[in-house]
Amino acid sequence: MAKIIILGIFIAYGLKRIFQIPSEAAASFTPFLPNGAGGVVIAMGLTFIAFEGYDLIATVAEEIKAPEKTIPRATLISLCVTVFIYLMVLLVCTGAIQPDSGKSWQFMGRYQQSKSTNTYSYRILVPLHNPDHVIPLMKLAVPIAKAHEGEIIVLGVIDVPKNLPPHEGMRFVHHKTPLLRKAIDYGHEQGVETRSAIRIAHQVWDGILHTAETEKATLVLMGWKGFTTTRDRIMGEVSDKVVRLAPCDLITVKLMGDRPIRLIVLGASKEGVFSNVLFGEIPEKVARYAKTPVMIVQRYEGPVKTLVKRIMG
Repeated sequence: MAKIIILGIFIAYGLKRIFQIPSEAAASFTPFLPNGAGGVVIAMGLTFIAFEGYDLIATVAEEIKAPEKTIPRATLISLCVTVFIYLMVLLVCTGAIQPDSGKSWQFMGRYQQSKSTNTYSYRILVPLHNPDHVIPLMKLAVPIAKAHEGEIIVLGVIDVPKNLPPHEGMRFVHHKTPLLRKAIDYGHEQGVETRSAIRIAHQVWDGILHTAETEKATLVLMGWKGFTTTRDRIMGEVSDKVVRLAPCDLITVKLMGDRPIRLIVLGASKEGVFSNVLFGEIPEKVARYAKTPVMIVQRYEGPVKTLVKRIMG
């Protein structure tokens, strides 16, 4: 009920704004179908998930009176109320928002219904799960973000069973809020732009990868428990998938509390010989500035193949 009240307040203020600027609001709906009927069909294919869940009304048939009348009536009423709220939200978003250039629907599509227009070219994605790892991971992410003048995106992934629709994970969003708030507060204290993201997925690794792609992350920084209980996994189900499919640079950290790090092992880069002669930018900088011994590992492929790869980049 609280969510409906919030939407009602949003719609009321939006309608008030539309009545204040009727001519500008009307211009936002011209042309009415800018992408034609095909655009409507595509939008329907992307938003059909919003109408999932009404079949759950039928599961309580044994607990209500006259289910043959009550259930169809409840389903139709729910659909009508939902469609009305969706249409009103769409109406006020399109009519009340007046961007500096272009139409309101173009503005919302460009910025994904958000006014955020940050231009950070370096983004660090930090998935969070363990409360004890929030600050240690942020302590690693903050210096990297400062060095590249970038931002940090802290991510909370809510996994739901495959037999349930993704929107069922909305009830568990509040479980991730304290972790994300703690990370955001620390990032702001350190003077680094930090924002949060929540992803609902059937698999944690899929939520991390999808967020890295949509946010165009430059680096994913994630913790690792240090062991796996599955025979066919190297680091674990989540870490193995992210390592294999990450669309950007990846740092996986085994956090050990207050115990000191005695050795750093890094894989050598495959970058071209003219940009980084020996091992790549990151391994060389770590080896130069780290106070801990560093071991750089590079697969040996023979002198000819290695030379060709370095020359060709």
